[in-house]
Amino acid sequence: MPKDQLSDFISRWNNRRRSSLTLLNSKKIKRIVSLLKEENYIDFKVVDETVKSLNLIITKDHIKCMKQMSKQSRYVYKSYNDLLTDSKLKQNLGFYILTNSEWGWITSHGAISKKVGGKVILWVGLFLD
Repeated sequence: MPKDQLSDFISRWNNRRRSSLTLLNSKKIKRIVSLLKEENYIDFKVVDETVKSLNLIITKDHIKCMKQMSKQSRYVYKSYNDLLTDSKLKQNLGFYILTNSEWGWITSHGAISKKVGGKVILWVGLFLD
């Protein structure tokens, strides 16, 4: 198992060329993928699930790229006011996935509606329509 599951997930997502995707089977990765599905940015079918891997077929995808924001050596936090003034969010270029002690894993849109901040896990860039 890689040391950093999140960076492995991001590189597999950004480097995929087809609709099939094999990910590490972990709670963190499942939570991120389910959050993206709940927010209607992706849709997928689980083809095969083993103890170590999770094979998906992506049927809908609005995500252009992902970038890890917080690392073990440097955490990135954004307050509610920081999210309101963020230029990337204002231009609708994408959104953040944050973790918060009260709400758990949440998107930046959900954090703004709940008026909370948190530790920024990753940036998700979207295709412009």
